[in-house]
Amino acid sequence: MEHQQAADLIFGTWPLKGDATREATEMALDVGYRRIDTAQWYENEAEVGDALRSAGLRRDDVRITTKVKPDNIGPDRFLPSVRESLDMLGLDRVDLLLMHWPVRDDAGFCQTIEALNEARDRGWTTTIGISNATTAQMRRAVEVTNA
Repeated sequence: MEHQQAADLIFGTWPLKGDATREATEMALDVGYRRIDTAQWYENEAEVGDALRSAGLRRDDVRITTKVKPDNIGPDRFLPSVRESLDMLGLDRVDLLLMHWPVRDDAGFCQTIEALNEARDRGWTTTIGISNATTAQMRRAVEVTNA
């Protein structure tokens, strides 16, 4: 069996907080990780951003994922929360933006997928998706997405 390179692995930052997040992320980048996963819910995006800046890597050499927490799902909160995440990370875009936990009602779910589409259309992310979704929700997301 062939061994994976660290660059092929994703470094997840949950449940790290504060300096532990920054130090662990710096170490992960130092040993070769090039994919970092964070989320609004983890409350560590700023420290991940600090680690990214101190690593001195080119932006295109690192892939960043973040997730929008359920409290920010809604037409008035979603996009501002994504902008806040970008500011904390110190980035103009993330590579993957996810809805962390989907809402159960179809109208709210579709609004959130539309907000994900808008974030992508604004250039704030390259790819969108949902975490922790049912099969039916995944199908619905594909129907609503303007890929």
